[in-house]
Amino acid sequence: MRYFLCLCLCLSWMTTLAFATEPLRIAVDVPYPPFAYLDEKGELTGFDVDIARALCAEINRTCVFVTLPFDSILPAIAAGDAELSVAGMGDTPERRKLVDFSNRYFNSHSIYVEKAGTVSGVTPTELKGKRIGVQPTTLQEQFAKETFKESVIVTHPTVEALFEELKKGTIDVTIVDGLPAYDYLKSPAGESLETVGPPITEGILVIGSSIAVSKKLPELTKALNNAIQALRSNGEYAKINRKYFDFNVF
Repeated sequence: MRYFLCLCLCLSWMTTLAFATEPLRIAVDVPYPPFAYLDEKGELTGFDVDIARALCAEINRTCVFVTLPFDSILPAIAAGDAELSVAGMGDTPERRKLVDFSNRYFNSHSIYVEKAGTVSGVTPTELKGKRIGVQPTTLQEQFAKETFKESVIVTHPTVEALFEELKKGTIDVTIVDGLPAYDYLKSPAGESLETVGPPITEGILVIGSSIAVSKKLPELTKALNNAIQALRSNGEYAKINRKYFDFNVF
């Protein structure tokens, strides 16, 4: 009996140890510059990617990246195909049914973008009957459906796809996170596009962005919270921030 008990304990310890040393699979939304995208060498880079690597170094874990469309990320974590996601995701009660969340690791406001001169404003009355583009399963989609009940809500898989549809005129306006939007508007590709109306500063879109973590790994969530604070304290967060933005995104 003693031998059997010892064997069970050893097997349990070995299983735990093996799991703890396996690479963490981190889901990221690509392309989503400047957060996650392929550079001119075809290498994965961006703010989310650098933050993820810094967090992995802080908690002393090997990590690999899994590139997924935004609407596939939570199902992938829930199904065990990834352990976490660093993809600018808002922490909501609905999403918490599938995953846990870390503390905030950056903050941003959503904005409206149009092809210059397309719409006169962004009130429900002004956008009545207009086509509003959003990414599927995002808080922007939820906000659009709740706010613009007499508009046509259209989904496209990436922010870049939304901007291309604006240029073609298949949608009239899009609601997107301001940080990737401003990055695109400053580029030659965004010359024909512009913001319209003020940033959205109330409602469901006014929450920070957190890391989604498998519900099976509560200790990982705690470790990531400590690591976020450590990166803020040791200057690594500020270093990554300056690489991509001219202002503090925390």
